[in-house]
Amino acid sequence: MHFPIKLENRPKFINRYSKILEAIEKMKLDFQPFFSIVADETVVDWPEKRTPKLKNFPYHYNNATYEYLANQIKALRLDNF
Repeated sequence: MHFPIKLENRPKFINRYSKILEAIEKMKLDFQPFFSIVADETVVDWPEKRTPKLKNFPYHYNNATYEYLANQIKALRLDNF
């Protein structure tokens, strides 16, 4: 599961995200089953109750983001493993 970077503004973390996704895409071809979950950034936003302290740490999200990710996991039907 990849942390969404929609709220991120630091170039080194945005670049890191891209490099991790690139590596995962290559690696998943060799490992099956392999699941890569990426949040739809249209649902990503700050938490409903955001404190000023969180402004410097953009890896806390609104409920819609967590719900979207949870639904992606449920859709994989991992209970069969």
